[in-house]
Amino acid sequence: MFIVQMEGFLPGVDDIYRWNMENPIKLGYQDYRHNISFYDNEAEIGQNPGSEAEATMSFLKAKGYLLDPELMQSRFARVVGDDRRHEFLLFYTENMKDRGLKLADFSEEKPASAQKLRSEKALTKRSLQVFKISDAGGPGLSH
Repeated sequence: MFIVQMEGFLPGVDDIYRWNMENPIKLGYQDYRHNISFYDNEAEIGQNPGSEAEATMSFLKAKGYLLDPELMQSRFARVVGDDRRHEFLLFYTENMKDRGLKLADFSEEKPASAQKLRSEKALTKRSLQVFKISDAGGPGLSH
């Protein structure tokens, strides 16, 4: 599954995106923050009713699609605009079982296991093969 998401703060909300650029990957002319997640989507929905995860599942279910509970995701994000009030995100998500993986095989312990590191690298590679960013404005374009 591939999701493109644009979000921002509503007028009247006095806030900005404050996250730092970690693990950057260059897509087009821009750096994107990149992270990999292995997670239980059903548990996430149970812990956060009304969340984006639940809205996504409801949308997919209404269209006749289902996701397994255990998912892995490659996420790319960047802040758009000098005012830091907008964000552009790309999500590539796979069912873990489709790759012969189980969430129980991955702990949050540091350092990560060799299997987890291999899985992260492979997921990143697959995710980068499903889309291409084209910055038509060139390297000087800031948003």
